Amino acid sequence: MRVLLFASVGLVSACARMPIEDGRKVGPLVQVKDSFTSCFLLEYRPKRVAFFDACFNDSGRAVSKALEQRGLTPASVDAVFLSHGHSDHLGGLGMLSQASVYALAAERALVAEAGAAVNISLQDGDAVSLGDYTVHVYAVTGHTDGSAVYEVDGVLLMGDTVIAQKDGSLAPPPERYSDSPAENDASVRALVGRLDDAGVEVEWVAPSHSGPVRGSKALRSF
Repeated sequence: MRVLLFASVGLVSACARMPIEDGRKVGPLVQVKDSFTSCFLLEYRPKRVAFFDACFNDSGRAVSKALEQRGLTPASVDAVFLSHGHSDHLGGLGMLSQASVYALAAERALVAEAGAAVNISLQDGDAVSLGDYTVHVYAVTGHTDGSAVYEVDGVLLMGDTVIAQKDGSLAPPPERYSDSPAENDASVRALVGRLDDAGVEVEWVAPSHSGPVRGSKALRSF
């Protein structure tokens, strides 16, 4: 898998950013730290797991460690939901070859460019059942053409569309890493309106490059 380095993303606003805490519970999910980024693990029924992104390192060490801590193996992972196709979110896919890889259809080409593959294409508004949980899919374009945000049991998994700050507010990602910073920001604001209209209660906002912050108030700070 081709590796693209985005280490400076993790250095932007380092003092202000909410730090990533490896193993932190975020609703039913667990944040898995891998260098300057993270992915999220959901044990959606006993011994069966879905990941949201696959962390950074090509060795899959962060993914492997998170599984081993729970008495699980790569064979326990049924699904990986990709927020987008930048390779700092794809590192563990090589060890999860049995898992179905989900992403928005518009992101398939970028994932392939990074040396991975999408098995199941998603569309904006899709809902995927995982045991007692439902993964709600939102297209939030701008960081990439096919960036996705996922909502699971009140947790909004934001990928690289925002960065959470220590004061509980949200900031946009560094402009140089987004295809269209203005579109990204407009898409996040549109998502807030969609969630409000649908009456979705957001308990946590969980970006990839920072720790999580609480609730819908954070979204309205953007």
